[in-house]
Amino acid sequence: MPAVVPTTMPATMPAPTRWRLADTVTMRTEPFGALLYDHRTRRLAFIRSAVLRRLIETMDSGRSAEHAMAELGVDADQSPRMLTALAALTRRDLLVPAAAP
Repeated sequence: MPAVVPTTMPATMPAPTRWRLADTVTMRTEPFGALLYDHRTRRLAFIRSAVLRRLIETMDSGRSAEHAMAELGVDADQSPRMLTALAALTRRDLLVPAAAP
């Protein structure tokens, strides 16, 4: 299966936007990061980063990507990679926009 975290794709997701897991997606914590399973499409996605897994969990509780990264201590060097990975998950409809608080 292809990795969820592409290394050359530009980050197209704006950081202040709030995102959450789609209603049809469940996340299972694994030693390598996490597995995302979409019950609608029956597709698996591998999250190979504990930081990305925690970022998704933090965003799923209502924080924006920007606030979640600050809360988790994601440094400026990691931030573009995290946004790129999140953008890839949104393109696969695993993450969807969250309602405004």
